[in-house]
Amino acid sequence: MEDSDADTTAETRLTILGSHHLAQPGNDEHGTDAGDPLDDGRQRELAALRDRLAGRSFDWVGLEIPRDHRDALAEQVDAVDAAVAERGEAVWTDPDEWPDGPLRVRGEAVQIGLRLARRLDARVHAVDSQPAPPDPPAGSTAELDWSLAVDSEAVPYDVPDPEAVVADRESRVAESSYLELFRHTNREPQLQQNHRLNVAASLSSSELSASDTTGEAESDTEPPLVAADATTDYAGARQLGYWYERNARICENCRAVATPSSEGMLVIGAAHVIPVRQVADAAVGITPASPLPLLTDDEP
Repeated sequence: MEDSDADTTAETRLTILGSHHLAQPGNDEHGTDAGDPLDDGRQRELAALRDRLAGRSFDWVGLEIPRDHRDALAEQVDAVDAAVAERGEAVWTDPDEWPDGPLRVRGEAVQIGLRLARRLDARVHAVDSQPAPPDPPAGSTAELDWSLAVDSEAVPYDVPDPEAVVADRESRVAESSYLELFRHTNREPQLQQNHRLNVAASLSSSELSASDTTGEAESDTEPPLVAADATTDYAGARQLGYWYERNARICENCRAVATPSSEGMLVIGAAHVIPVRQVADAAVGITPASPLPLLTDDEP
């Protein structure tokens, strides 16, 4: 009798750690001023965070570095290893001793991803890949808007104010340890908030138009959201497609570097977590996982 499990693909568990960019401000349209992660106090907090994450023996760590820079990444990591061997841990917090390359010493890719990987003797990989931005639809008068400036009337649900989101995040950074902050960031309500904001920002780039309509509103106070014969230029759909293609590429790059039954961690901007997870859920060979069991004492 044939083994029914013989053709089963050995899955890689991919723990997706959502992060704000520690090297902010400057990475995103609405960046968070997170203070200086190289300060002594923040370094102690990052060590506590890495202690938690090291509770899972990761074989490899994916970094939000373009895959095209993988050779430069390998050279930089070799130089970092040599500097650490020669001068010790001080190289991790001294920008003057930091070798050139795509990794920024203050960034989460270094202070979480690379340092955790070196502690666990794990491989590091550049897994980001950005497609060429789409052109606006032919005949459209709108331009694609890559900011998070959401037209709340253009989407059929409530969306948070980006400035309020950033202000809340900066307040949390100022009042919380990194461990507390990452616990909050990776809980589902916060991940969903990030995701809804990104989707809404994309969709609100579309132009809606309608010719003369004869449809009547159901009530005088609640007009239809969109007239029955309204047309759209689909600018927002193109923008959203670009975003999902980038995240699908990230997932595909993770699959490419994974070995069967391995443990991988992806250190990525928090807005990427849900789309990467959605793609991984549908992919063969990757099982997405939350970092919360490592970060909390009360999660199953």
